Amino acid sequence: MAEALAIRNSLMHGYFPRNARNLINPDGRRAMKRELDEAAEVLWQATLKVAPFVGQEAEQLLQMLVHAQFSE
Repeated sequence: MAEALAIRNSLMHGYFPRNARNLINPDGRRAMKRELDEAAEVLWQATLKVAPFVGQEAEQLLQMLVHAQFSE
């Protein structure tokens, strides 16, 4: 959970300004995509861990997220 929180904070507090140079070239964008894909997996695993503890609303949200993830 600590890793998920660190990732969340990094994304919310300056991820794009820190990666501005990467946005202007294909290799940089590929590196960002890899990083974001890895972050998404950690955040997804954290979601799966906490969902059973936060009630029916979270279960509905989790079902929506699962549907969205597999319908891409």
